[in-house]
Order: sequence, then structure tokens, then C-alpha cells
Amino acid sequence: MGVRKAGQGSDGVLKNLDYGVRLRTRRLTLFCALYGLLAGQPFIAAGREFTVLAYNVENLFDLDGIALDKDYAIATEPGKFAYTPEKLLTKLRNITRILAEFNEGRGPEIVCFQEFEYDRTPASSVGDWDAFLMYWAGTSVENMLTKELTESILGLPVEAFLFKHLEDEGLRGYRVVKPPPGDSGSKPAQNNVVFTKFPVTYFKVHPTRRARDILEVGVDIEGSEVIIFNNHWKSGASSSNTESIRVENAGVLRRRLDALLEENPRADIIIAGDLNSHYNQDEVLTEVARAGITDVLGSQGDEKAIRRPGGPDLYNLWYELPPQDRRSDAWRGSWGTLMHILLTPRPL
Repeated sequence: MGVRKAGQGSDGVLKNLDYGVRLRTRRLTLFCALYGLLAGQPFIAAGREFTVLAYNVENLFDLDGIALDKDYAIATEPGKFAYTPEKLLTKLRNITRILAEFNEGRGPEIVCFQEFEYDRTPASSVGDWDAFLMYWAGTSVENMLTKELTESILGLPVEAFLFKHLEDEGLRGYRVVKPPPGDSGSKPAQNNVVFTKFPVTYFKVHPTRRARDILEVGVDIEGSEVIIFNNHWKSGASSSNTESIRVENAGVLRRRLDALLEENPRADIIIAGDLNSHYNQDEVLTEVARAGITDVLGSQGDEKAIRRPGGPDLYNLWYELPPQDRRSDAWRGSWGTLMHILLTPRPL
């Protein structure tokens, strides 16, 4: 077992400790840090080790001024809550520095991001990422945001800024998977986005009530398909009043998971993200009849059980840590475990 100190969070503030746990099977390391940082693990498929991270970046917004959250509307004059190109650049630098802690500076192969701004300006979306890099090859994101700011730059979606900044800093080869842009007022302010260095075989979007769409992404790893579910469930983990909504969020994921496993019981599936639930949510909210993560999704901590016929089909990596070390977020002085990575059993 190894323990290492995390870097700074996306807002530049030192958050807390990461915890690493070495395993021998399909997962080799689990990292869990404060809400807004990351949970990640190296993973093995087709004989190849690779790293998966779940990373809530806490409101990474673009600069077009079209934002549901008023704190991220571009102010015409300086103010306490003015969002500026400089603030965006600071967040991009810190996110890049966190990712560079993995794979000797190259970054993880798969990142499940939460809280990218949902793009409500489809006309400015990026369709061809290779062409995008070629067009901006003569400059850097730092210059774009400090010296060369134009209307075309202001209109770029936030994932384009991060994609380009990662390339500038040597974290190259990512493909970007995100829900289609739109101007729907029914969508939340943020969404889930996946950056992957593996070929994408498909992606689907699963709407959830009062939460971000679940993003399902299939990737090809040397001929083996791994399916990623990127989640951000309804907030309020400590509130029994909102647990019924998370029960519905979990139900959306559970139904899709059941369909995939019925079609292929040997499917390699990784569920990642900010579930706004503690690993033992049924024990935390004793007053609710059902908890989304445990009673509906079926998260549990018996690794051997997932290999038994008819047994549970998900294992939560929080259980790789002793109970006193299970912590990823602080709320009103108490530690929580809102960031998760869960796995289906890998056939022997």
C-alpha cells in the first residue's frame, strides 16, 4: 500500500491526501481525493495496463457569457463574482497539473470528468478535433486567453480549451466524448465529459431526473471492449429528502447495466464519477427505505461475491481501503465518499 499527497485542486487550493492501494488483478491502484479532485485507478484489459480517473473539476465554464449559473456569466466590469479568461486559465493549469501526476506526465488514458459546462451554443462546437489542433497549432491556450483574445476564442466550448491545453503541455492523444450541445433550458448547467486515448466504438447519453445525463462510452483496447459510465447524480448526499431522486438516477444506470450484462455476462464495465452518495449510504441515511447506490445500483464490498453465480455484479473500490481511510470530500467538518469507481467481475 502506498500513500501520497495530492496536488492542488482545480481552484488552486490544496485539498487533501490521495490514497493508493496496490492490487494484483484488474485494478492496481485506487486514488480517491476531495470532491472536486479525482478518483482513479490503473486497470488491465487485453493484457494492457491503463489508468482511469474520475475527476469533478467543479464548474469548468467557458467564456461565451451564456451560462445558467450567474457566477460564470462574463461581467462587463470587475466584480466579486466576475468570471474571466484568467480564472479559466488558472483552472486549466491546475487540472493539467493533476493529470500530469499520472503515467510519468503523459496523463491517464481515460478521464471521466464531471462539471464541464453544458454547451448551449451548438454553432461554436468542435466537430473535428484534429482540424481544431491544426488551426490553433501556432499558438497556445495561454496566449489565446491572455494576448490573442478574439470573439472566435470566446465562443469555444470549455472542453476545447482543456483539450488544447493538455496538448500544449505534452498530454497528447486524447479523444473527446461529450453529450451533443444544444440550447435546451431543461439541461443542467454542467454535464459529464470523457477524455480517452483509446478508440471510441460508440457513446450513448442517458437522461436522469434533476441530475446530469449519464454518459456511456465504449472504447476499444487492443480488440477488447470496455464500457465506461460517467455519472454525476443529484446533489445532497446527506439529505434524505433528495435520496428519492438519486434512487431514480441509480435506476437509470441499473436498467442499462442489466441490459448490457444480459446481452454479454462477460462485459467489462467501469462505473465512475460523483454519485453524490456515500459508499454506505444505506447506513448513513437510516431513515430512507432505499438508498440509490446500495439498494438500487447494488454497490457492495465483497470482492469474492461478484464471482458467485447469481451473486452481486458490482464491486466498489472504496472497500480496498480500511474504513478509517475512506474519504474523498469534506462537508461541515465531516468526511464523505462521494467519488466512486465500481467494477463488474472480470471472468477468470
